[in-house]
Amino acid sequence: VFDRRGQSLRALAEYQAAAGNAPDNLGLQLALAQAAERAGNVTVAIDAYAAVLRQAPGQAEASAALARIQKDKKSLDVRAASPSHTWDYK
Repeated sequence: VFDRRGQSLRALAEYQAAAGNAPDNLGLQLALAQAAERAGNVTVAIDAYAAVLRQAPGQAEASAALARIQKDKKSLDVRAASPSHTWDYK
């Protein structure tokens, strides 16, 4: 419900509480991961996608999401480390 209303942080909190009570529920773990990603909480998203993959190693959506997150993170790391990158504090 909160996801549909655009309340990502509230949805994330609800999914975390529910997933804590049902850690073997793959659908719930996947929903938690997606909510965390939408809320910008990459650490929780990675943990939840990894939990899905521990239980279902071939789960395509979790595998693709982790690959996408890792690619995005590498891209950000490269840009931040680039000597041509300057910070403008105006």
